[in-house]
Amino acid sequence: MEHPKQSNDAAMIAEKTMLIRKSIGITQSDLAAGALLPEKRVTRVENGKDYYKEDEIKPVKEFLGIAGMPLTVFECETFKGRLYIWRDVMRERNIKKAKEMQVGLQNVVRLDPCDNDLPILYRLFEVSLLVAENKMDVAKEKLDFLESIFGRMNTEHLYSYNFQKGFYYATKDDFENALIYYRKALNIRKNTKDILPDDEERLYYSLAVCYTEIEQPSRAIAFLGEMPKSIFGNKETALSLGVDILKAINLYKIGLPDEAEYILNNCFSHATSAEDEFYIGLSLHNLGRVHRYSKNWEKAIEYFGKALNHFEENTYLHAWALYYKIRCMMETTKLNDLERELIKIAKSLENNDNYTIFLETLRYSIYLNRSMSRYNPTAVDYIENVAIPYFIKDNSRLEALDCYSLLERLFIKNRQQKKSLEANRAMLEIRERMI
Repeated sequence: MEHPKQSNDAAMIAEKTMLIRKSIGITQSDLAAGALLPEKRVTRVENGKDYYKEDEIKPVKEFLGIAGMPLTVFECETFKGRLYIWRDVMRERNIKKAKEMQVGLQNVVRLDPCDNDLPILYRLFEVSLLVAENKMDVAKEKLDFLESIFGRMNTEHLYSYNFQKGFYYATKDDFENALIYYRKALNIRKNTKDILPDDEERLYYSLAVCYTEIEQPSRAIAFLGEMPKSIFGNKETALSLGVDILKAINLYKIGLPDEAEYILNNCFSHATSAEDEFYIGLSLHNLGRVHRYSKNWEKAIEYFGKALNHFEENTYLHAWALYYKIRCMMETTKLNDLERELIKIAKSLENNDNYTIFLETLRYSIYLNRSMSRYNPTAVDYIENVAIPYFIKDNSRLEALDCYSLLERLFIKNRQQKKSLEANRAMLEIRERMI
């Protein structure tokens, strides 16, 4: 007697192969010829009067182009596990391995006519890989397509969709929009936690990143406090290092630089043990920011200089480390000497647009600091209308505050009371936004 589970699996295979056959315009006669089966055999199976035998399933799947694709319940559950492993590999920034795994997963979209779950999950996780490869236009197209099939999505899909769209916007540095989607994912998670993947730590971390970037440190710390303690078992993982560095950044922003420094020194040690160049550089970079915050200029310059050795040139972090280093040098070096140093750096980077605003802001800042009593409209205009809007758009409000502070001092020195009051009001607005 045939086992009920075997019968169910066989019926599922028969139904799914029929749907796929019809979706790609293959007749029963074509399938029979291609799989070397009698046409009557295919007809009986698709009419529910018989099942494909085990040795018949393979040629049927091969002819339909779905060899290796899951059709039974067990196969689908196993394949879903592979999709989540693929997602986790991408989260660990192992793009090479993710690309290799994709080869064996991407054909699952062929199951679309008969299976909503796996093709949708594949498309959702594919967005992460596209974003990691900086293929943002293609990622947006994929997200738009997924939005068009909302009606076919279950709760698990909707949760992942909002998470992925938050990730997309966060990568574009649009943290306000990223928060909208991360919060939607959080609401879904709170209402239906039992049927969702066990990844709430990633969601809390992502929310904390966004609040950090829009200068709301207290909210960032609150979400970091929600992180499960289990993730800190190994302090050398990327997630654990990322959480600790994020916590340190927000601690010094709320006035606790000593605690931040202690955490960052530990991060540096753990990242060194793990030989993780990215987090070594990030630890050093933020140690520089802590000492800059504490006005320990020499220490800050030292750390930013070391961080530059661990960041690739022409990258965002390399540009910021260079900017911060020279900003600190402005507090300790004679301005004439610093300007000469800046000219040397500018010449070596003259073809790199990534550094243009950083270098021009520093150049004009040095000029204004040196000549407070001599009002220079060109320098003031650049700081007001290029540098400050750039820093605000980049969510670098502390840098915008530095620029406004410089302008306020300049306006007071030149007895421009109205302009100095405007600068002061702008600083108050930024500080209020940061609280």
